Formats: sequence, structure tokens, C-alpha cells
Amino acid sequence: MEAERLLNELGNPRFLNGTMVNAITSGNWSLVNEVLSDYREALSRPYDPLAQFSRHLLMQALTRGSVDEINMASIVLKYEVVIYIVIIVIVITALVIHRVIN
Repeated sequence: MEAERLLNELGNPRFLNGTMVNAITSGNWSLVNEVLSDYREALSRPYDPLAQFSRHLLMQALTRGSVDEINMASIVLKYEVVIYIVIIVIVITALVIHRVIN
């Protein structure tokens, strides 16, 4: 039911529809569950830029029919803290270098 709501919310993208049909016939719901879980997680954090970026990637992936982009959206959510730490380290390093040079 939740997958059907997402399908309607996203305007019935053909890839997600086909994925759901395959899940129904095969009983393998892993990709549908991954999409739903990632979408729910990203939607639950509306003020988190990386979560929203992940949601955008996920919506684009469902529109284009790209499993690789679905995986990329999952990676962004899974390693979000690491990505933020890397960004902070880069900014701090740039500031330190700027101070040393000037």
C-alpha cells in the first residue's frame, strides 16, 4: 500500500510501476523496500540538505529508471555523517591555508 502511495505521489513513473509488478510476481520486494525506506528517511528530514539531495536523486532515478542512481541515493543517506565531516574538514583546511598565506 505504501509503495502504491509513493507511485501515485510521483506521478506513476514507469520504472517504479514495473519494479512493483516484478516484485508482486517474483516475491522479491528488496528494491521496492529500499526505495520506500530511503524515500521515507529523506522525507523525514526536510531541513537536511544531504537528505533532500538524496530524495532528489531517488526521484530522478525512478523517473529515468536507473538502479545505479537509486544506489547512489542510498549511499548518500548511509554515509551522510562522513560526507558532512569531509565537507567540514575541507572548509577548515581552506580557511587555515588562507590564514597562513595571508
